[in-house]
Amino acid sequence: PLPTPTIPQLSAVTGSAYCAMRVASAALRVPATCCSAQPTPAARAETILSIAYREGAPRLQLQADTKSADHWLERAATRGYWPAEVALATRITDAQDVSNEDLARSRDLMLAAAARGDAGVQFAVALMYENGEGAFDTSPALARQWYERAAVQGYARAQMRLGTHLANGTGGPGDASQAYFWWLLAAPHDAEARAFAERIRPTLDLAQVADAEQRAQGWQPRRERSPGEGCMALP
Repeated sequence: PLPTPTIPQLSAVTGSAYCAMRVASAALRVPATCCSAQPTPAARAETILSIAYREGAPRLQLQADTKSADHWLERAATRGYWPAEVALATRITDAQDVSNEDLARSRDLMLAAAARGDAGVQFAVALMYENGEGAFDTSPALARQWYERAAVQGYARAQMRLGTHLANGTGGPGDASQAYFWWLLAAPHDAEARAFAERIRPTLDLAQVADAEQRAQGWQPRRERSPGEGCMALP
C-alpha cells in the first residue's frame, strides 16, 4: 500500500506532503462520496494537498493556486474528514460578501465536524451557540449540550464553561454541586475554574463537597471514537 500521511496540522505543509500527493493521486480512483462515515487516508492527503496549493510549495514545484486548493478541500470535506470540514467552514465565513446561504453551509459543516467527536470542535460549536455567531442562533441549551460533550472527553475549557452554566442555571437546571465537580476537573488547567471552585465550595454542604471531590478524584475522560480510526489504506 501507499504510505499513509499523518493527520496534517492545518497551518502548514507537512514534511509528508510528497507521500500525501501520491495517496491523493490514488484517491482519484475513489468516488468523493464514498466512505462518508469513515474517511480513508486519501481525505487526509487531500487536505494536505489543499494546504500545499493554498500556500504554495516550491520544493514540490507547486505554485499557489486557490482553485486547486478549494477543489481538494471540498473533496476531503465531502468524505467527512473533520479537519477539512472545519477548514472549509472557516474559509467560507472568512470570505467577503458572505451570504446567509454560505453561513448556513458553514454552520452545517461545523456541526458535522463536531458530531465526529473532536472535543475542540465541539467546544467551538458550543461557543457559537452561546454567542449566536454566524448562522448559529443563540441557544444556551444547545451550547450547554456541546460543552458537556466536550467536557466528558476531558476538554478543560469546556469543563470550565459547563460549570458556569450549571452554577447559573443557564441552558438547563442549575446544580451547584455539579458545577463544583466540573470546576474541580478543570482546575489543574484553568486558573479561573480553580477560583470558581474555591468560591462555590463554602455554599455546599459537607456531603456535597465530599461526593464531588471523590468523583473528581477517580474520574477518567471518555473519548469519542474518531470515525477515521481503523480505516483501510488505499491499495
